[in-house]
Amino acid sequence: MARTQYSLKSKKPHIVIGFISLVLLALTVSSLTQILTQRQTQATPGASFSFAAAGDFTGSPAAGQVFDSIGAGSTDFTLALGDLGYNAGGEQAWCDFVTSRVGTSYPVQLIAGNHDDGPNHSNDGDIAEYVQCLPDKIGGLTGEYGIEYYYDYNNLARFIFVSPDINQYGADYDEGDSNYQWVENAIDDARASGIKWIVANMHFNCLNVEESKSCQVGQDLNDLLISKNVDLILQGHAHAYNRSHQLAINGTSCPEIVPGNYDADCVVDTDSTFDQGAGTVVAIVGTGGIGLRDIDFSDSEIDYFDSYSGDNSNPAHGYLEVDVSTSSITADFIPVGGATFTDTFTINSAGPTNATPQITNFGSVTTHDEPLNENTLGTVDFNFTDPDTSDTHTWTIEGGNDAAMFSINSSTGVLTLPAQDFENPVDSNTNNKYQAIVRVTDNNGAFDEMTFAFDIQNVEPEGGADTTPPTITLQGSNPVTITEGDTYTDAGATASD
Repeated sequence: MARTQYSLKSKKPHIVIGFISLVLLALTVSSLTQILTQRQTQATPGASFSFAAAGDFTGSPAAGQVFDSIGAGSTDFTLALGDLGYNAGGEQAWCDFVTSRVGTSYPVQLIAGNHDDGPNHSNDGDIAEYVQCLPDKIGGLTGEYGIEYYYDYNNLARFIFVSPDINQYGADYDEGDSNYQWVENAIDDARASGIKWIVANMHFNCLNVEESKSCQVGQDLNDLLISKNVDLILQGHAHAYNRSHQLAINGTSCPEIVPGNYDADCVVDTDSTFDQGAGTVVAIVGTGGIGLRDIDFSDSEIDYFDSYSGDNSNPAHGYLEVDVSTSSITADFIPVGGATFTDTFTINSAGPTNATPQITNFGSVTTHDEPLNENTLGTVDFNFTDPDTSDTHTWTIEGGNDAAMFSINSSTGVLTLPAQDFENPVDSNTNNKYQAIVRVTDNNGAFDEMTFAFDIQNVEPEGGADTTPPTITLQGSNPVTITEGDTYTDAGATASD
């Protein structure tokens, strides 16, 4: 039968079938626009909660034990990290396999794996079908459930789901493209809204120590998440358990994490108790029921990891159980089927979340062009809001095509551009648009920016409005005497101004 499909992966063409698909695509674009343009009020963190996470299930006995254990526990929801049924009797049959163990009202939140890619992967399963039989039960989603979306739980944690490199449904997340920007804005928006924790979820991974796996999420996305200090990254795909040290990217000692290489400068904490804001912890939990694979102890990336379990080292199927509160995230690997491997780690809160100041001019947009008549001094008094009323703030110009031509008062935020001549533009593009990036930064380093431009308008005539009337002079005699029957030619008149 024909399926309704729509894809985020721009490099592969797809046909969208049906009016419903067009509506859903429009909602996806609308959601992205909302992230890019709206400012949110500060959230008040709610009650503590817990969740489970694993990927790579099948309908195997081990997968049954995983869901039996989750169903007997007290978690509030489960994150299914892709590769769901592996053609275990069809999508509906696998959904029934799950709900028979955890209940029909319990939320199992889905993200696509490469074995959920429909006909692109041997028909092992199709995420478009799985989301019908295991629909979102949490609500308040932004984006497309099962593919690329996020939600906030109890105003305490934001869960961001992406599908890098999933052939039919995913995207590449290369730096600068729209999907990369979607992720970056979802992270920034959470911080600006006062959300305490950020958890990123996907099927593929980048760093791992399971045999034969490469950086399939792409270095750009991996570096983005770590450079943004996302608290926890959860992944599947590697049929093993790998948990990293706390990793960090900075502009000096570790500007990037290069897959296939180990850089000790990118590791900031090597025990199992971490400080929030210092870096990111990666946990690969591909232990949901599929057959396990070996740990590759010769892998150069192994020194990024603190704990691992595979077919050749402490083999265990199981899941990660994560407790979330305002003060910490604590995660425990829960083995099933008599396995004895365990792992525990904690990320302690760095204290109250610092709110991000927000520039409020022109409706709080991120880009604005302001008309300005030529030969007129340009000034704008920039303003902001910040829920942290005790913070101090500094205004700066942080770039832009014509930054050197502007000045800004660091205390008041008054931006100034000297008067410009429309007929003789000197802006970088000679199009009479003088651009600068204006930033306000609080004393904790949080900032907001606006790309601002004065759009110089032509004024004619030069020097202002002409108030002198023209002079008309009649030519020839005045008065004129004409004899009847003569031919008369008028001498005319002249005009000057």
